[in-house]
Amino acid sequence: PGIQGGPLMHVIAAKAVCFKQAMTPEFMNYQKQIVKNAKTLADKLVELGYNLVSDGMKVKVRGDVSVYEKRGEYQLYVKEIIEAGKGELYLAFERLKVKLKDEGLFSEEIKKKLPLIPQNIAVITSPTGAAIRDVITISLRRFPNLSILVVPSLVQGTFAAQEIAKKIDFLNKYFKALDFIIIGRGGGSLEELWAFNEEILARSIYNSKIPIVSAVGHETDFTISDFAADLRAPTPSAAAEMTIPDKNNLINNLSLLRSKVTRA
Repeated sequence: PGIQGGPLMHVIAAKAVCFKQAMTPEFMNYQKQIVKNAKTLADKLVELGYNLVSDGMKVKVRGDVSVYEKRGEYQLYVKEIIEAGKGELYLAFERLKVKLKDEGLFSEEIKKKLPLIPQNIAVITSPTGAAIRDVITISLRRFPNLSILVVPSLVQGTFAAQEIAKKIDFLNKYFKALDFIIIGRGGGSLEELWAFNEEILARSIYNSKIPIVSAVGHETDFTISDFAADLRAPTPSAAAEMTIPDKNNLINNLSLLRSKVTRA
């Protein structure tokens, strides 16, 4: 109750968090005392990346309550703030995203380019899921000469991120001639896709000498792996469409070029 409607809410006012109630007449006398403390807290929230809080948004905060006896004030020292309905996994996702971005793991300048006509690729995914069937079917339909190395791996659960990371490291050590590696799986909940939000996997992608294509979930799913990868595909099927050229189109284009050269 104190956070939603009482005096406690005013200590998280100022530039990052603003509640309309703080401007009502009965609270105006608090303003000068509150803003100084609130600004310090708000600055810290912004520093931590919580800069999307807006007037009217429902939020959950965690912190410590203290009493300033001299002025008879309650103070709420906010340590965490998340939008209502978003849990600890979402908060962990945002924290890691900010951390790795600040370290440069998502920088466009370090992204490796994929070859126009790949010859050898690897796919790290579940050997029994729809993702691998889609990638193989679409890839070979577009370019039958392509060599595809299927690397079975867990894609969900406690040990999935570590296993995928090890498979990436293994391919970098023993299959250096690969044109690129696709990692992915079908869509799911945040919990089901969590392996692709683990720091160990993001760093393995970053350290890979072979380009990595992240193809996780459906179009609306974004993971840490997507940001770290050299190319993000919205689905496993899209990964094949985006990275494997259509052989018939290549032949037709070559024929057109040959005709132009002959006429010239």
